Amino acid sequence: LKSGTNITYRSYDNIKDLGAALCFNETQMPGILDISPYNIIDYSKWPSIAAMTEGSSLSWYNKVPLVSEQQANDYKLDCQYVASLWEAVQKIRSGCRSAVLDLFAERYRMENILWMLRLKLYYQMDRDSIIERLVYTSGERSKNDYIAGEAIRLLDYEVDNWEQWKTWKYAHLLNPHEDGVVWTVDPRWLSNSYKRLYVKEAVRLFHQFPFTECPLICWFIIKKDELDNIRTASESLRLNMNGAEALRMTGSHGCHQSLPDQCLASCRAYSL
Repeated sequence: LKSGTNITYRSYDNIKDLGAALCFNETQMPGILDISPYNIIDYSKWPSIAAMTEGSSLSWYNKVPLVSEQQANDYKLDCQYVASLWEAVQKIRSGCRSAVLDLFAERYRMENILWMLRLKLYYQMDRDSIIERLVYTSGERSKNDYIAGEAIRLLDYEVDNWEQWKTWKYAHLLNPHEDGVVWTVDPRWLSNSYKRLYVKEAVRLFHQFPFTECPLICWFIIKKDELDNIRTASESLRLNMNGAEALRMTGSHGCHQSLPDQCLASCRAYSL
């Protein structure tokens, strides 16, 4: 892919840290992940943010943001990154294009849904405020957007009304409901459930479309998931959780018995 799934993401992440550091008048450049020769940012021009982004797709980020501007800038960066990925997927010419497009769309569709739920549950934001903070494939913020439409439609669901949620196409990924027990949709449970489904689909596509862009894209997804799981389990072990609890934190509900002891040993070593 022209834009790269995990490559350009690092530059977008780095510019957020650089902008924040300059906002607080820091003179030393924060730690960044250098992905030369694929950097979008010219880090040698630090501390001039305009010079660092000049001539790149991030050239609009040309002044040190105020504290009050950081959130808006980060949102714009996130939208630009997703739009660049969307454009890159559209340019795939091999037979896996449709499959990769579906994989990408479902992933960011779910990211929007999870973000919507967190804003609604934890920050009690109103409908209009949430819609302004979703990520779109186009400039139009509507129910017809390919990756934001589902989240906008779900805004009408009450977070504690199982009767509404039980007919949703992803109801099987929601936290369990018991008759007579108060239920509220759990974003973390949904996130972990979907992550397993997403990685499983990536593994399937990895084998289905050899000699195309698909195995490379799916390889990044699979390896990122492995790294995320190791980090989550290691941090859990550092907090003195037992092995089963540590693996449960990765989203591996009920799966720890089938995993080798070497996995937990590696996590313990990583956490030291």
